[in-house]
Amino acid sequence: MCTSWRKITKNTIKHAWNALLPHLKLERKDLLCMTMQAAQQVPGMETVDRGNVFDMVEKG
Repeated sequence: MCTSWRKITKNTIKHAWNALLPHLKLERKDLLCMTMQAAQQVPGMETVDRGNVFDMVEKG
């Protein structure tokens, strides 16, 4: 069982969950937009835009 578990890849798990729960799949652009809207609710971050969020995600 341990040997088999080690052979499971991240893509295999994502594919399995997508098949089971397709309604939970979000496009990257939708996720960035939702993150931007949530950030704008934080006092002092009202001017955050998609570019800011994208930079944070890409650069860490």
